[in-house]
Amino acid sequence: MPAIAKKSRELQPGLLIVDRTVHGEFENYRTPEQQIPDVMPDYPWESCITLGNSWYHTGPNENYKSATWAIHTLVKIVAKGGNLLLGIGPDKTGELPPVVYERLAEIGKWMEVNGEAIYNTKPLAPYQQESLCFTQSKDGKTKYAIYLKAEDSELPDTIQIPAGFAGESTEIKLLGHIGKLQVRTKDGICSIKISNSIKNDLANSPTMVFRVGVKISQGN
Repeated sequence: MPAIAKKSRELQPGLLIVDRTVHGEFENYRTPEQQIPDVMPDYPWESCITLGNSWYHTGPNENYKSATWAIHTLVKIVAKGGNLLLGIGPDKTGELPPVVYERLAEIGKWMEVNGEAIYNTKPLAPYQQESLCFTQSKDGKTKYAIYLKAEDSELPDTIQIPAGFAGESTEIKLLGHIGKLQVRTKDGICSIKISNSIKNDLANSPTMVFRVGVKISQGN
């Protein structure tokens, strides 16, 4: 491994290497497989999880997970500071089955609207609280509360953002929805009314992503 790493980094300086499960200088990040850590790790990590049952397509009985599962999994991982490697292995001919393209298109459609809560973000305590996950921009000026809607369920009438999250926010937006939100704040908790128009706009979305603009107090 030392010889391989040395030669590789001569050809591509800054190359990341994962000598899996062998902790040390050749494990730049760790790769929990088919799972999300219960507690946020204090080292760089990437969950390796398959979209189907296996790392390759096994035939007509292969069970592929839903786009909702994939998006929820991505959100939970990013909220804990990780990266998702989504396994979408081909069949024996090298082709990907149609369902894989369908899932990737659904994930891409969601990312077009909500990607700002995923890309270039960092974790934000409490990371996940029941059906809510949290991220923030690199500079900490924008926070995101991501509501994970259970499959085959309807959106709730109200979403409550926990105390301390919204801070001195003056603006809360719902990504993918143009209208203004009805927000009430009491004892530090923001209650957001989910109107019928929101329910119609996001009926097929596996999440609601709230962008919270934060007013930074002097000295913070």
